Amino acid sequence: NEGFAEQIPLAPEKKFDSKTQSAFMMNGPAIASGRDNWVYGFSKEIIGQNMQRMIDFYNAQCQDYQNALTINPNLAEEDFIGTNPQKISWTVNLKRYLDKGLALSAQTDYRSSLYRPFCKQYLYYNDNFIERPGLSKKLFPTPESKNLAICLSGIGSSKGFSALITDKIPDYQLEFNCQYFPLYWYEENKQQGLFATESGDYIRHDGISDWMLKEVRNRVGNKKITKEMIFYYVYGLLHSPDYRETFASDLKKSLPRIPIITDETEWMNFYYAGKMLAELHLNYESVEPCDVTISDTYAGDDEYEHYAVSKMHFPKKGEQSTIIYNDCLRIDDIPARVYEYVVNGKSAVEWIMERYAVTIDKRSLIKNDPNLWSK
Repeated sequence: NEGFAEQIPLAPEKKFDSKTQSAFMMNGPAIASGRDNWVYGFSKEIIGQNMQRMIDFYNAQCQDYQNALTINPNLAEEDFIGTNPQKISWTVNLKRYLDKGLALSAQTDYRSSLYRPFCKQYLYYNDNFIERPGLSKKLFPTPESKNLAICLSGIGSSKGFSALITDKIPDYQLEFNCQYFPLYWYEENKQQGLFATESGDYIRHDGISDWMLKEVRNRVGNKKITKEMIFYYVYGLLHSPDYRETFASDLKKSLPRIPIITDETEWMNFYYAGKMLAELHLNYESVEPCDVTISDTYAGDDEYEHYAVSKMHFPKKGEQSTIIYNDCLRIDDIPARVYEYVVNGKSAVEWIMERYAVTIDKRSLIKNDPNLWSK
């Protein structure tokens, strides 16, 4: 669409450029760990045990390799290292650490992450084991850091464009090759104590650019519009069916560019829509439940056993008005419109059904059990 190039880019040409003529000051790819089965999970204890096992194996390999080099200085790590996927997951950076003889240690920084749409998991947040952390430390530098990020499909998605907001660390496949655009970004405060925030020794900056604020206020004619309002306006606009249909081809090839609607009432409508959508997408666990029929045949008194799940499923293909939760719980009368809300190629309900299931990775044999989360 020729009109796409005339719209305002979300992403800056140069990150953190105070003179940028884009909606946001920064954007970036979400975390790509390179070893998801090891660093993500529903249980901190299990993640810790698995990672300690990997670290012990790595350190033994590191020591043995350095010893072997004294005998054969030309020994390549590829010809030496053990590659049993049940003991370790090698990545480029981990091999570099081995080559340098760098011993690694365990840590206890676990973060809540949005691993897939509407599926939170713990993340072992250690730079040594996150292959591509990107700029995540500028979004959530400490466990106490507060932030919101609009996560978008990356370029070339075959699943169609979609957007999802999060207040957790996003994974690279939360959306297809996920790109995030934050409400804030954080900078380490080298003059400690002068600009302390709730995140400790970090200075918080707005994600929306000064240029964008000025541009919106001038075009809409409302000087009371704030950067936070623009953030939600963007979120509302990116959910517009008209916007997605008009620029469908362009959104496959590049990151979004958006118009500034000059009619104040319409602009505010998109702001309110974005704000309401954000409330739903962030607080989906506490909104009023849908009016469905729940059949419960459990006769015991063990609440954990009552709600234990192996894998949810439909009674048969195409029959989506019913979900079999486990042997005693069944949900009926689910409205068809529930499945119209699609993010990253799948409805929200189906994401939950797929992800809240007991799984065992075929290579590492690591078991990920959502029932441990509920315990």
